Amino acid sequence: MSLELRTYLTSDTGNRYYLTLAKAKNLESRLARCNVAYEALRAGETPSVELVKFARELGRELLRLTKYPNFFSSEGQHKMEASNKASKGLLMSFVMHLAPANSSGFQVCPWASIGCIKSCLNLAGHGPIVNVQAGRVKRTKLYFEYRSVFCLLLWDQLDRMSRRKYKCAIRLNGTSDLSWESREPWIFSMFPNHIFYDYTKSAARARRPKPHNYHLTFSRSETNHKQALDLLSRGVNVAIVFDYETWQQVTTEGTWNGYHVTDGSADDRRFLDKPGVVALKPLGPAVQDDSGFVLRDSLRIIDQGVAA
Repeated sequence: MSLELRTYLTSDTGNRYYLTLAKAKNLESRLARCNVAYEALRAGETPSVELVKFARELGRELLRLTKYPNFFSSEGQHKMEASNKASKGLLMSFVMHLAPANSSGFQVCPWASIGCIKSCLNLAGHGPIVNVQAGRVKRTKLYFEYRSVFCLLLWDQLDRMSRRKYKCAIRLNGTSDLSWESREPWIFSMFPNHIFYDYTKSAARARRPKPHNYHLTFSRSETNHKQALDLLSRGVNVAIVFDYETWQQVTTEGTWNGYHVTDGSADDRRFLDKPGVVALKPLGPAVQDDSGFVLRDSLRIIDQGVAA
């Protein structure tokens, strides 16, 4: 795929997938109505059916869709499908993907290291498909440019998920690291029966109190190794990407530096992990990483208590 004029992506067949949001009719007055509804939502008020339908239609126009927006997915994503299979259909996992780092023009990964950005799984699975990439960019722009519309659509989807026969485990930051607990705290209070979980590279987020239904796993990188070890010592779960040989060793032995090891590649249900290390193996660009994002024996810090 190729980026042309920063307004659209072109597929191999020549189809254009726009990265910009559309100019909806009567946008100013329609947006004003959504803004009022969003403030009520933040105060814990359930939006009316009429308002939700109104936001759906505006969101569909802005995102250039023929159907109503859907932010969540699980099919075609190995760990999500593995989680659902392991749960035997009683607990279904879903993820929302935004455009990582500042690739949309808005920064959604403020604590990302260079190694993290280069090793991002944004292009894993269905990621390389042009319309998928365009969708992630537009979804991110919708949140930052028309936050009230995005949040009403998010409420709508979470509400519909709460009516299903199974319990839902929801990862809001599939390819982002936004502090949803501070940005949109209504998510967790209005949907107490959903399980929410994420990875984060913010030590502050990992340390501070969180909603009872939000689980965070700290993610080690080449720039926060010492922080990761400190958090481990405080009982915070830490995800570490090991080189393949080391990953095999620590997942087989079940320990690393005295900490319990969970094989994080088996599924994505981080909220079920015992305290300790979540061992991940390098995938995609991470296989070639030499920044230190992937913890390798050659870094000489694998068995040390502090960063080199």
